[in-house]
Amino acid sequence: MPTLIAGIVAVILLYSLLQIVSRGQSHRSGPRDQIGGGVGGAGGRSLYRHQGRACGAVPLGIFGAGLLGWSPFGASGFGFW
Repeated sequence: MPTLIAGIVAVILLYSLLQIVSRGQSHRSGPRDQIGGGVGGAGGRSLYRHQGRACGAVPLGIFGAGLLGWSPFGASGFGFW
């Protein structure tokens, strides 16, 4: 039962956070969010790699490098956008 309550609280908090972020000024937060996501992806990659989980580290590292513009695919990622 405590796990269910914690899950409901987490969903409510996440929904509230997403509502706050969606009302932000996107023209000013775009580059900052891109750099933050790239650094977070690189940090997550190094954490996964340290734990020996290469199957999760490689895609996360490519994603983080793509956000930072260091990917061999370029800043546009895989060309989907």
